[in-house]
Amino acid sequence: MLQNARRFGPLMLVMFLVGAQEVVASPMMVPMAESFGVAPGNIAWLLAAYALVYAVLGPFLGPLSDRFGRKQVMVPALVTFAATAFGVSVAPSFQVALACSAVGGLAAAAMAPNVFAIVGDEVGEARRPAVMGLALLGLTIGLVMTPAMAGWFAANTAWQDSYRAIAVLALLAALAIATRQLRPRPQTAPRGSLLAMLAAGARLPGIPPRLSGSLLWLGIPVGLSTVLGEVIRRRYGLPVEQLGLMVAGFGAFSILGNLLVPLTARIVGNPHLMIQLGIAGTTVAIAFLMFGPVMPVPGLVATIGLWALSLGIAGPNHQSVLAGLSGAQRGTVAAISNSLLNLGIMITATLAAMLFDGWGTAPVGIAVLCALMAGLAAQLHARRREKGTPEAASA
Repeated sequence: MLQNARRFGPLMLVMFLVGAQEVVASPMMVPMAESFGVAPGNIAWLLAAYALVYAVLGPFLGPLSDRFGRKQVMVPALVTFAATAFGVSVAPSFQVALACSAVGGLAAAAMAPNVFAIVGDEVGEARRPAVMGLALLGLTIGLVMTPAMAGWFAANTAWQDSYRAIAVLALLAALAIATRQLRPRPQTAPRGSLLAMLAAGARLPGIPPRLSGSLLWLGIPVGLSTVLGEVIRRRYGLPVEQLGLMVAGFGAFSILGNLLVPLTARIVGNPHLMIQLGIAGTTVAIAFLMFGPVMPVPGLVATIGLWALSLGIAGPNHQSVLAGLSGAQRGTVAAISNSLLNLGIMITATLAAMLFDGWGTAPVGIAVLCALMAGLAAQLHARRREKGTPEAASA
């Protein structure tokens, strides 16, 4: 574990930055709004612009690393990411900050798929889930820890320092990647337009049902986790302090799940089975949380823990399987997967905003469970079709 962390630390840092930029403004909306002369709610547009550009334009950047090289795309993306973070901190108007945030989402869309592609290129199949777990650990830590860091800066120095810290870390990551010797890509990627490369990647054997998992059993449940506090408030009536602890607990269990990937890989020995177990655990936990009897707090914590652990363990295995199946088009497939995940988050959050006040949590819970069952069916179907292939036999 420690050897992997040292070797792949820069990739963990890249994923940390991707997550950090997504949530950095959330605890600083009031001071940022005062600086830009807008209503605090308008600051959410910075997060929306980042996430929307990331989700929509991400697939078009994935093929670039397959064609031109991982480092040739990753380093400029990190430098651009640093420039946009610094740009928000010195922006003379909210409109300029919004533009910087959108370009930052474009840079992030080039960074995250490259991380998964590099892991696929550099690491053999047996160790790949563990290293994917480390990469996603960086993302989880960024999502969980950044609000606390940003809140400290806003209270003790200035909100701008959070963005400047992200800019410095991005430049350090760019330097680390630029000076690192990467293995050559497996082979020459298909030629043609970006759309043709996207279509070719999405049609690779075994890829379509696996990509459905990125939307159905990763994006949709992660999207539900973004409104976890409101779900618990409506069903359990807990005070704000306890809601905050529950949401923080979800993040802590997610980190633990990422850390447990090497151990579970040794015990189970099959990433396909780990994916299926992860979907099952997530389904059971969400069903109990949304429709089961009202539980005491320890039972609620255990249910949230099962949900987060299942995602934290199964997610890296999912990325590992995608990398094994996509070969020379790892960057393309990883970019499509990331965008589908973000699409799932946006769909679920939008459904929650539309239905919670009028219909309550039940319709959203039913939709999430249906998505999970469809995702499980797709993964089981994919596994049956893949049996007998070299990749499946070695799993």
